[in-house]
Amino acid sequence: MVQVVVACAPEGSPPLVYVVSEMQVPEKRRGENNERLMFVLYGTAPGVIITGYQASSMDAINFPENVRWLR
Repeated sequence: MVQVVVACAPEGSPPLVYVVSEMQVPEKRRGENNERLMFVLYGTAPGVIITGYQASSMDAINFPENVRWLR
């Protein structure tokens, strides 16, 4: 499962891209308190990762109201 979301950033800023997927990190590298999902927030400049987190479910991720689901 991969979900892609585009959100409008504050006025004058480029949009933000959220990518949510089932955990792709190998089990032995995850640590003790890993969650089922991993999401990464990308900027639109090439290679820019703003932040990344693990989440237990899609409901646990606080998406902005002005999002467009792409996939």
